[in-house]
Amino acid sequence: MRRAGLITLGLLVPLLALANPSAVDPSSATSFHSPAFWALLAESVVVAALVAVFGLAPVPMFLGYFLTNVIVFSAFFLPLLEKTGSRLGILTLELCVVLLDGTILLLLSRVRAFRGARYRAFNWWRAGLVSAVGNIFSFLVGWIASGSLL
Repeated sequence: MRRAGLITLGLLVPLLALANPSAVDPSSATSFHSPAFWALLAESVVVAALVAVFGLAPVPMFLGYFLTNVIVFSAFFLPLLEKTGSRLGILTLELCVVLLDGTILLLLSRVRAFRGARYRAFNWWRAGLVSAVGNIFSFLVGWIASGSLL
């Protein structure tokens, strides 16, 4: 019961990104980095909850995935996003990020410190599925937090 409450709380935390009633200057760095942070955080929470189903330890997986996801975002996604102008290029970039995140999940699952007591085999299919769901959720949270829906 406690775990379900923590997961629910973690999923609701990104809504705080909308709690600030002051208008954000679109030319400022925070107008991009704040939604990006909340999107990465929400993705990590969702991924940690999903991999817990396969017996991986949710807290170490959250920490490991969040840190590696920040690195992927800042070292891979952002530089290539600035060079990509077309929708096809962005879609290709997103697919590459899903594959890279899936690979990271698979590598983290191989480390004993990230495994729980009821660990079940975590294969490419599961890693790819969890990565895709996490990235879709990240996209939605980033979209909402940036105010694009309003």
